Amino acid sequence: MIIQDEELRSLYQDTSIQRLNNLQTGLLQLEQDPHNPTALEDSRRELHSLKGDSRVIGLETVATLAQELEEIVKSLQQQQVEFTLDISDCLYQGIYAISQLVQEAVTGESSDIDYSQTLDFLKAVVSAATIAPIAVPEPTATQPSTLYIDDDELREIYRITSEDRLQTLQSSLQTLEHSPDDTVTIEVLRRETHSLKGDSRAVELDMIADLVQSIEDIVNHIQRQATPFSAHVGSCLEDGLDAISKLVHEATSGEPSQVVITQVAENLDEVITTILSSSAEIEAITTETVAEPSPGMIADVELRQIYRTTTEERLQTLESNLLDLEKNPNDKALLSALLRETHSLKGDARSAGVESVE
Repeated sequence: MIIQDEELRSLYQDTSIQRLNNLQTGLLQLEQDPHNPTALEDSRRELHSLKGDSRVIGLETVATLAQELEEIVKSLQQQQVEFTLDISDCLYQGIYAISQLVQEAVTGESSDIDYSQTLDFLKAVVSAATIAPIAVPEPTATQPSTLYIDDDELREIYRITSEDRLQTLQSSLQTLEHSPDDTVTIEVLRRETHSLKGDSRAVELDMIADLVQSIEDIVNHIQRQATPFSAHVGSCLEDGLDAISKLVHEATSGEPSQVVITQVAENLDEVITTILSSSAEIEAITTETVAEPSPGMIADVELRQIYRTTTEERLQTLESNLLDLEKNPNDKALLSALLRETHSLKGDARSAGVESVE
């Protein structure tokens, strides 16, 4: 299946080739040093990004294989499996299969890859891998992270939802750099930042939520056409998302990110200040008169609209998953999806101040 949109196809080709090259480099490093934490984390991030890029444009075969390889790398990170020749060969074959499927998607030329057979092979190798004893980390003098989420279940939910949202945001931002007037992509950016902000506040990560709020403010100005999307704005948003990604990793792993939050906040605030000072529409927007809200109604017009849109989507997803669960009551994937959506719905409600829904 070839990607129909020419611009999207070209963008996907460039990013995928770069990610696959980085994965090959990372694998070579791991063969020399199987416990290299930087190589493992870089490989995991590349696979996670490749998975998100592929899923956004509907290439589920590539996304699924990337997900499988990501799980293998996570197992190596957690020292649940040893980095053996079999694991190395498995990663090589998985990367090769993905590269062939990517080539097929961007050229239309059929590959010789048997997707089902490749997926079964990856799962079989992991199942047969030797389980390594989990190493007990030695005490260090490193200052523990103040962002770390103590609750195991909540921490895992936040990790999954935040990584997915950040991947969508980063992919959307790349699309916007090529199509700055793409209103659909701008709306995706707005929704995902709002949801990530709500998720972060729900787990009391206000420092992360405040940074996301700044990015959301910039996206709102772009959406209202109060400011054009420029290379400078795009670069600042990329830097902000990268910092947030590292802070999310710190909150879910306990590993200090070395991110200077005040500096990131100042950089984003500088962009917002520039936007405000150059926009002739701000006064009209801020002084717009609206009807007096009814009791219990969210007073802020913009927040009300965002909350309505996101909750309608979440409730629709919840209802659909619940209907499926009635037919398959032991489906763990459905239960996990329900848990994530209710968690996000709770976060959105808390962010909007709707305690009854929360």
